[in-house]
Amino acid sequence: DPTMAMILAYNLEKSGFVAACVEDGYSALRVIEQVKPQLVILDWTIPRLSGLQVLKWIRNTITYEHIPVVIVTGGGEREDRRIALQHGATAFFPKPFSLSDLTDTVRRHIRTATQLEGAGS
Repeated sequence: DPTMAMILAYNLEKSGFVAACVEDGYSALRVIEQVKPQLVILDWTIPRLSGLQVLKWIRNTITYEHIPVVIVTGGGEREDRRIALQHGATAFFPKPFSLSDLTDTVRRHIRTATQLEGAGS
């Protein structure tokens, strides 16, 4: 949902993050390769290449496998959560979700990933 993506990006930017929105899974892959983000938020149902397929690509690409990935979905069923976490999602948010909870999760996972990168250097 482009409107939801823009609202989410706006709120993340208001909280001090830099956010980029894409329209489909293939665009997500391109942006990930170009930007090398600290965290990725994926909607399970993005067009052309699902959020789950993008998640699998991230986890199977050594350059990006460490990036925290948050899945958001309208489904929200337990099975969706299980599948997302089994494939390496860092967090899972069924819609509707609290923007402040999502922002807190983003902040926490970026901080943790940054600390892990620093410890590995």
